Amino acid sequence: MRVFIAICLDEKIKKGLLAIQKNLKIDALSPKWQKDCHITLKFLGEITKERLDRVLDVCHKDALACKSFVVSFGFLGAFPKPEYPRVIWLGIEKGRGYIEFLASSLDEHLSKIGFAKEERGYFPHITLARIRNIQRTSLLFPYLKEKFILDEMSVDKIKVIESKLTPTGPIYTIIKDFPLRQPDLNL
Repeated sequence: MRVFIAICLDEKIKKGLLAIQKNLKIDALSPKWQKDCHITLKFLGEITKERLDRVLDVCHKDALACKSFVVSFGFLGAFPKPEYPRVIWLGIEKGRGYIEFLASSLDEHLSKIGFAKEERGYFPHITLARIRNIQRTSLLFPYLKEKFILDEMSVDKIKVIESKLTPTGPIYTIIKDFPLRQPDLNL
């Protein structure tokens, strides 16, 4: 099975992302819009059931090591760079440190059970689209300085998700949720 670990978005944020996707006038770039957006913490690829059990143990421990938090979203960007975009993304502002902590912790602990460590630096984002035609990339430039206002979102769990690739796009199935530690109450 093909597996990744992610933070899923609530319905209000998903609706906001759909509005952003509709407002981007970049049809000439032939975008393939992402339908089920999320924040990927770690992509594991194809794994066996036996390895999955060990992954679930790591996720349980790492989720308990991080308290729940709030995220907000910011500016659009492009990978690998704006002049040659292959992916259009929405960046994370508030809560970014928590997400980076989770991704780093998962990367470190999963490496101890045989998964390769990330060679590139981790950059928390939401993928909005994959670009198929990079001939008219200047269409994207005006949007890269624009801030998109979405509601904040509480993050209180991480999810292990199976991704089945189909001709119409991936189908995601949640394997297991792992609640984050609740913040300490100072009453």
